[in-house]
Amino acid sequence: MNRFRDGAGLPPEAQAPAIGVVRRAGHRRRRATGLLRAPGAEAVDVRGGTRERAAAGPPVAASEGRNGTVT
Repeated sequence: MNRFRDGAGLPPEAQAPAIGVVRRAGHRRRRATGLLRAPGAEAVDVRGGTRERAAAGPPVAASEGRNGTVT
């Protein structure tokens, strides 16, 4: 999130049709969504938070691309 706040462009992997933004706290999620939208990304604010989404069953990936966990 800091990179986008500081004006960094979107990385190539963020050029997807839509980016779902999931975070634990709603305020940070809304802020991250806005930062992604500013340079033109189609970002979607996914409500429910990280724990609720993980409990619902969708896979969780760690930043390195391996299977992740939510604690």
